[in-house]
Formats: sequence, structure tokens, C-alpha cells
Amino acid sequence: MAVDESSVNFLVSPTAITLSWEAPDDSGSAIIGYKVECDQQVSVVDQPVSQCLLDGLRPDTVYKIRIQATNSIGDGNFSGVIKVKTKPVVPDVPKLEVQSVTHGSIKVKWSSVVKSGTEVEYVLEMAFNKKDVFQTVYRGNQTSHKLNKVREDTLYFFRVRAVNEAGDSPQSDVVDCRTPKSPPPAVKAPKVVPGDDFCLVQWPKLLQCEGEDISYVLQCSKSGAVFLDIYKGAECQFKYSKLEPGISYQFRVKPVRVVLCDARSSIPGSWSPVAACTLPLPSLSSSNLVAGTSAHDQRSPDGAKDRTTASTRKTFRQWLGTIDFADERVALVAAGTFVLICVLLISSYVLLSN
Repeated sequence: MAVDESSVNFLVSPTAITLSWEAPDDSGSAIIGYKVECDQQVSVVDQPVSQCLLDGLRPDTVYKIRIQATNSIGDGNFSGVIKVKTKPVVPDVPKLEVQSVTHGSIKVKWSSVVKSGTEVEYVLEMAFNKKDVFQTVYRGNQTSHKLNKVREDTLYFFRVRAVNEAGDSPQSDVVDCRTPKSPPPAVKAPKVVPGDDFCLVQWPKLLQCEGEDISYVLQCSKSGAVFLDIYKGAECQFKYSKLEPGISYQFRVKPVRVVLCDARSSIPGSWSPVAACTLPLPSLSSSNLVAGTSAHDQRSPDGAKDRTTASTRKTFRQWLGTIDFADERVALVAAGTFVLICVLLISSYVLLSN
């Protein structure tokens, strides 16, 4: 007189198990009740009804159950062990928050609602308006998600819910965030066109959106020193004057996105690659000396000597005005050139005197 465990059926909830079974052979004496053992706790059924409700159980827990029939002769054998697991409860509502926002991505995170090792899945949804239909953008067991390729200057709405085998939690509170405007792209290295004592710095013009301007910041570094601003404006070229020969100048440019409708807020881009320019050191031309001596047959020696000396002095003074004697290398070159000029002047004077 034993209950066949294969005949046992059950219905499960998070806190209860409802059992039903087929009555076994009574061996000639009517069955008057049953005993149901659940994890060594015995429940008595005082009537010949082949079903029993076990309640007050723990959610998501495995219970070992045996059933024993009773008649006037006594208790029969226990059935084989039946393992039944109660269902987990519906998960709690996750708490959602925005972790970081850029012009190209949004990262959100939420609290974990896993309990007692129960497997939980999260469903993250997004919309552009609270009244719009939310679309699923992530489903999995992680507690954060980064959404890439979002639109700049756009409002996004998010909500999340947790799901397990017992069902879905309610939706979380909706959180929203607006992506900022993106910085302008970097421009290519500027083009530097040298002149006599200046250079023209040029760079490509960037496209601009409606209601916005693109301005530029041009910086210069002299002989590897700190970069300093030399121009700010909307033009795509700048003439930089008073360059010193033999000195290396480096230039870089940065675009700035100016939003006119937003209190003229500005969004700077990144610096371009550096472009360099160095004007060559001037060389003393002998053309003035040749011109002075070629007229020797037509002018008096004293007149030719005076004109040659005056012209040479004028050229020398002009060249001296371009030299930065604070630079040690330039000073050395200037001193050597000065000695050479003195030798030339003395030689010229001797030749003209003879």
C-alpha cells in the first residue's frame, strides 16, 4: 500500500505547493488518510482525499516530499522522494539612473534585484518622448548599458524592468537626459606662405550648421616656446608680420563652434597638426660694391669711394635692423659678418685710394 510517485502531480507558487496523486491499492482495508512529509515536516490528511496543500514555504526553494497512505491496519510504505521547487517571487523594481552623457553616447545603470541566486534578466527601453512607444535597446543580465551613435543635442527617455520565471517587475521611473552638441572636426595642418619679413598662414574652411558660426583660434610658437594666440576670428587666413630671419615659427589652428541661439555658447574643437616656417638669414649682396667700382673710369676716385661706402653702410644698417641679438646663434653670425664687412670696406678703400 504505497503511493506511486509517478502518479503525483503538483502546482507550484512562490510560497505553496498543491499535491495530488492516485490512491494506491488498499489491500482489502479502506484508506482512511494520508501523511505527507515535506523536508522532514509531516502534514496529516485525516480523510481519504488524495490531495494536499503545503503552504508557508520559501520562494525559489527545492523541497523533498514523500507520501504515505494509512488504513485501519496501519501505515503503508512511503512513496519515493519527489523534488519540487517553489517559484521565485516577481523581482523588485530596479532603480535607474544616467551615468554619463556625451555627444555620441549615453551610459545608464540600474540597481541589481537578484535574490538568492535567482536568475534575473533586465529589459532597457528608450524613447524620444514620454508619450512615444518605448523600444527595447538592451536585454540581458548586466546592470549597465552604453548606447552609442546617439544624436547630438537630443532628449532621450529611458526605463528598465526586471524579468524572471515568475514574471516581470513593474517599470522603473522614467529618466531622461539631453546629449550635448558635438565639437567641430579638427582642420588639417595650416599652409604657411613666407614673405620678406612676414608669412601668410592659411587653413581650410569648415562647413557650419544653420544658426551657428565657426570661428578659429590661431596660435604661434617662436623657437619652441609656449604657443600664444595671435588671431581669433572667422577668417581662414592671417598675415603674421615682423618675422625674424633664422628663427623657427610654428603655427596651429583650432576651430570653435559658436551656437548663436544659445547665448553664444562655444564648443572648441581639437588643435590641428603643426606647420613650421623659418625665414632665411639675409646674405650681404656684392651688387652695391660692383656698381660703385664700375663707374671708376667715369667718376673721381673720391666720389666713387664715398658713394660705395655710403651705399654699403645703408645696406648694413638695414640688415642690422632685422637681427635679434638676444639669440646667441644669430649674434655669432652677425659678429662674423661684421668682421667680413670691415675687411671688405678696408679693401675697397685701399683699391679706390690707389
